[in-house]
Amino acid sequence: MSLTANPPELIISLSHNKIGFRLTETEGSGISGWQGSYPVDGIFLEDQVSGVLDTALTQQERLFEPIADVALLIMDRPNVTIPEFYNDDPDRLTDIAGKYLRTRAGDMFAFDQAPGAIRIAYSVPSSTIHLIREYFAKASCLHMTTVLWSAISKHIQALSENLSRVFFFTSDNTLTVIRSGKDGMTFSRTFPIQDQGDLAYYAIACHRMLRSSENWLVTIRDNSDGFEFPSETYLPVHHRLELPDLKTLISGIWSCAS
Repeated sequence: MSLTANPPELIISLSHNKIGFRLTETEGSGISGWQGSYPVDGIFLEDQVSGVLDTALTQQERLFEPIADVALLIMDRPNVTIPEFYNDDPDRLTDIAGKYLRTRAGDMFAFDQAPGAIRIAYSVPSSTIHLIREYFAKASCLHMTTVLWSAISKHIQALSENLSRVFFFTSDNTLTVIRSGKDGMTFSRTFPIQDQGDLAYYAIACHRMLRSSENWLVTIRDNSDGFEFPSETYLPVHHRLELPDLKTLISGIWSCAS
């Protein structure tokens, strides 16, 4: 589908064990927003996805109304960055993604445009995407890493020296880690977290492995994660970055891509 600059009216987030819904507030109408979250064993199982969608529809009547702009946010699928000049050769683009990303039968690749003349590639279960589009025909995929890196690039001045930054972001049960240098994003990965121990383990491990000059703790205005970041005794946080709400961040990406 063609992207628009309008903010999404509905954001559906998919992770390895949860499907979330976020209906944005309609300005000037007095209609408040709504959020719902539903556990699943895996987003590859169509019966589970269909059951969650039906449950959400019964709990929120607004989902029956026509929704013009729907963002399908992929939270924790592995991703890889590919130089944008491969866009002219779609087969080559797919071949490169296939070398670095493990796929299952029925998966398809998606490629998000991102700052720094790169594409963020990831795989998604095509049957799941098609099923969701039976309910919401205009759903458009976007990886959470794309949202974060696009916002970071906009709000943080690029490095001009041989330094590096590592950005940490937690949402629900996922830790996203992004490393950047003077040439742009050099590393990105997501980790499942179930408790404080998981968060501390992965965050400290990435800090030691990536050897950054600066550590940044990133938050999104309307996001609540429920986890406390490790003590600065073990992981120093040099800067904190609060980003605008999620619908504003997604709208900015759609505006650049349209």
